[in-house]
Amino acid sequence: MSLKVKLLIFLILIIAVFISYFPTFFNGFIYDDQDLILENQVVTQHQWSKIFTSDHWESTRGASPYFRPLVITSFTLEYFLWRQNPRGYHLDNVLLHLLTALFIWAFAENISKNKLKSNLSPHLPWLAAMTFALHPANSQTVYWISARGDLLATLGIVAGIYFCLINSWRKYPGVIVATALAIFSKETGILSLALIPLSYLFFSSPKKKKISLIVFTALIVMVFAIYMLLRVRAVQISPFVGSDESFWYPQDGHLTRILTLPAIWGYYLLRGIFPYYLNFETGIHLFYAWNDWQFILGLFSIALTILLSVIMWKNKIYRWFILFWIISLFPLLNIIPAFESGMEHYLYLPLTAGSIFLASLVIKKNLLIKIFPIILLTFAVTVFLRGKIWKNPEIFWKDAVAKTGIHCRQGWIRSRYNLAGVYLDHYREETTNAEYLDKAEQLYREIFKSYPHYGGLYISFGDIAVVRGNNSQAIEFYQQAIQRYPQNHIIYNKLAICFAVQNNYPEAERNLRRSLELKPDYQDGILNLTHILLVQGDITQASQLLYTMENPTQPEFKVLSYVLETLQDNSAQLEDSLKYKAVQIFQEAEKYRHQINLMAELYQNHPEDSNLLFDICLVYYSDLNEPVKWLEHIRQGYQKFPGDWRFARELGVYYIINQDSANTVEMFKKVLELNPDNPEAPQMRELITSFQSSY
Repeated sequence: MSLKVKLLIFLILIIAVFISYFPTFFNGFIYDDQDLILENQVVTQHQWSKIFTSDHWESTRGASPYFRPLVITSFTLEYFLWRQNPRGYHLDNVLLHLLTALFIWAFAENISKNKLKSNLSPHLPWLAAMTFALHPANSQTVYWISARGDLLATLGIVAGIYFCLINSWRKYPGVIVATALAIFSKETGILSLALIPLSYLFFSSPKKKKISLIVFTALIVMVFAIYMLLRVRAVQISPFVGSDESFWYPQDGHLTRILTLPAIWGYYLLRGIFPYYLNFETGIHLFYAWNDWQFILGLFSIALTILLSVIMWKNKIYRWFILFWIISLFPLLNIIPAFESGMEHYLYLPLTAGSIFLASLVIKKNLLIKIFPIILLTFAVTVFLRGKIWKNPEIFWKDAVAKTGIHCRQGWIRSRYNLAGVYLDHYREETTNAEYLDKAEQLYREIFKSYPHYGGLYISFGDIAVVRGNNSQAIEFYQQAIQRYPQNHIIYNKLAICFAVQNNYPEAERNLRRSLELKPDYQDGILNLTHILLVQGDITQASQLLYTMENPTQPEFKVLSYVLETLQDNSAQLEDSLKYKAVQIFQEAEKYRHQINLMAELYQNHPEDSNLLFDICLVYYSDLNEPVKWLEHIRQGYQKFPGDWRFARELGVYYIINQDSANTVEMFKKVLELNPDNPEAPQMRELITSFQSSY
């Protein structure tokens, strides 16, 4: 194949990928994207030192068994460029996907040209790359920003295979860099320990094969050892400990776990062969009956695999593919209980080998090659249409809810749980629309009815209770959640806020201190505890705590810093947009003189704000007990804001107290003119009639 033809096909490949994934550039952040990027302080504040010393979710959801520093590194670098613009992150996913396809091309070209030239067509490389690039099962990995780990780990493994087969000094450093990329991006990258040597054994030249194999294996083990040393320091949770969202629980029984293996095998095989009915969540359920259709179909898929292996075992590409496929899927088969199940992005690595095998099969069968362009076209169309599902969280989770059956426990729970979370977000944005709140609660109750063991529901019911204003009930739910998740610092923070609303500051302080014991750099916890200490009058300790924060960016930090410096008679400045929050904190702390001084400063900057002036009047009357100042500001408000009935009402009350019936009638008539439907209107009319009859 000439260079010009290769360049033309290369250009077609790039165009096909960008057209197929064109919808991604109009999609936002979905699901984990929010926590991993937008709400991740390590990313947004560029805390480089924490990337290799904390686990994947520690900065947002708490401790987890995952250690993927290169994923967080990539997001941190991107945040420099794209900030909160999702389009840039989606572009990078597409480019990484395209790069992986090109490494598949290079690897397939290497083996077709140098290793198996008598058996393989020169068209194999580009056909394999095209198949992988457009395969719909890979769309989840590309459309989902948070699947960056799969992209990087697979890229690392494929690049490592390519480098180990080239005849150049670059192969050794290439294998080291590629293996590091794989292992430090996702736990499945550890499979490079088997997949790279396996591919080398199959496709390398006989000369010095054993020596090079030992060297490559030693280099990969070295990278793995470094990874484990860093992981042990950063991760506190075993990967073999399940969670509420686990696919399998120990109480389900080990026999059930083993008997579910055929269904898992069949699921992935079907997704690889027929990738058209796609769903973000798993479609697999645990074995529950011998006549279960998934179990029967799974047995059939295993039998088909064995039969195909017997027929095609002499085919070197097939032997390599089937071993690669088994090793890639091994963590998901739950032979060792890793609590994982079926999601499409787990197919991303196995499909690298699957695409090469499929391309070789198509070339070998001349009949297939005539219809294969149509198959690739249907792949591209499916990928394009699938992109619309990823447009926003509501569409995304509704699709998952519709496609996930109740027996698919993990996916069924998670899809409904997250759709409820979307409805809660809608409610917070549109607080007058209680329909969203009802929809969320209905989904939570639906989950609780079918799977009452799911501990995350207690947090959700607590959140609902907070929104409905029932803090006592919220406290009960959060306390039950803590019994399930005693190491979750976020729940203690939620519980503390509820106690603070009830003015139970000692309990709020106790829970916040527990939250910070679990995660000392938890910024929300530091801010809330500072607030509680300040309200209780412990200014010194509040100041010491607040300034332990590293690189604070939250507006709350600025507000609390301003309040503390003001209380300590230090000069402090704060933009007006945040001073209103400071006013509220001064009031909670009963520092009314500081509160009134700040309100006066705000009013001087915003003399058109009648609400602010009226609030100043109330502080003088209710909190500072200075009726002269109160009356002075009420009269000022009445003159300056003649359309605001509240000032006329306050003056009317003043005249009643001073038995000035004529002015009382005048003020109350003014109030009724401006606001005839105010709650006190009937009493005002009676007083006006009474006073007028006594003239």
